[in-house]
Amino acid sequence: MSHLNRRPRAAFAALLVLALAAPAAVFANANIVIVNLDAGTGQGLDDPTPAAPIGGNPGTTLGQQRLNAFQVAANIWGSFVNSSVPILVDATFTPLTCNATSAVLGAAGTQTVHANFPGAPKFNTWFAQAEANSITGSDLDPTTSDLIAFFNSDIDNNNNCLNNTNWYLGFDSNPPGNDIDFLTVILHEMGHGLGFASFVNESTGQLLAGRHDIWNHYLFDATTGLLWLNMNNFQRRNSAINTGNLTWSGPNVTAEAPTFSNGVNAATGFLQMYAPNPLEPGSSVSHYDTAVTPNVLMEPFITGSTIDLDITIELLTDIGWSTGGYRLSNPVPGFDQQVNTFTTRGATPGQTNYFIYGFTAGSVNVPGCPGVTVGIQDINIFSNGPADAAGEFAVPAFIPNISGATVLFQSVELSTCQVSNLVTYTWP
Repeated sequence: MSHLNRRPRAAFAALLVLALAAPAAVFANANIVIVNLDAGTGQGLDDPTPAAPIGGNPGTTLGQQRLNAFQVAANIWGSFVNSSVPILVDATFTPLTCNATSAVLGAAGTQTVHANFPGAPKFNTWFAQAEANSITGSDLDPTTSDLIAFFNSDIDNNNNCLNNTNWYLGFDSNPPGNDIDFLTVILHEMGHGLGFASFVNESTGQLLAGRHDIWNHYLFDATTGLLWLNMNNFQRRNSAINTGNLTWSGPNVTAEAPTFSNGVNAATGFLQMYAPNPLEPGSSVSHYDTAVTPNVLMEPFITGSTIDLDITIELLTDIGWSTGGYRLSNPVPGFDQQVNTFTTRGATPGQTNYFIYGFTAGSVNVPGCPGVTVGIQDINIFSNGPADAAGEFAVPAFIPNISGATVLFQSVELSTCQVSNLVTYTWP
């Protein structure tokens, strides 16, 4: 079980992201169903407290707004992972650790793990329930939901929790003050439940029930030169606190490593995983390193508001998930005064893609696509062209001297009304 935390920061650094006008279920590849464990309690997801619609969330009670945010998160994840088996998420609110300066915002994980099922890509290896179901095409545990996710009810109840900070329930990634974007936290926690988690006991290095999990095939220690798959318990325990040298060696994440200006291990070129010393149970190993720059969704501390699943998708692809979705990469190599390449993936082969950019965030309707918006107000088109047979469209572009400037980028496929994630990039 992994969790997302909040710690003191000088400011709540909100990322500018695409505003959701409505869930885009038409592109979903998996049906993710929210199971409301609070139903009938009058608490949490069933809270009848009146609430005014906010940030695109039309709910008129606190509980309904929370459920709406859950459904939007489910739709976002469902558009990137493929499964013929519905993915059930047990969801609830409960008091979690919280004081005036720090808190556990939420926690989530898989309900069961499975190995040696039909079609399993690795022998004697644990997989999270939802992924195992997706691979085999059947429900391996039909009596149990796939994920369990719970969130801190004390945040809205205050009691000096985070100095009276509240959950923000809008869909526009624009929480006021230091309020916490609930949608971002749900997306993070669902990522853990879908398989973004190690099942090893990091305190002892012991395997779960004597079997490796799929993460052990890709966790690589740059000091010893060993995968966790080839370590003993003592070595894994030490690797879990080997700051800066515990890395992810999967090919899909590694292909994106050059787009990051920090948090990439110099010796291996692999992205770093979170390995603080001393160990932080619930956070260590099962997150990207806090050094990773730009910030990403699956860091252990919330770093802003975002609906971008960024390189979470690449890691899930590495561990065996069938993934898709229409996505725009960060510019490579990410420095101005040279040619950078922008790449859209998950496009429709042969269909025209438009690369747009601007400097001001804002929701703008896409012509001919009711309910679909881009997140750039001052839209400029800098290239367009057809996707290749693999669904990719790559554009090399010379970037002038704009050091320190923040530019917004997005890709649009008008023929299908697909809109990519919004890339917010500050040139070093």
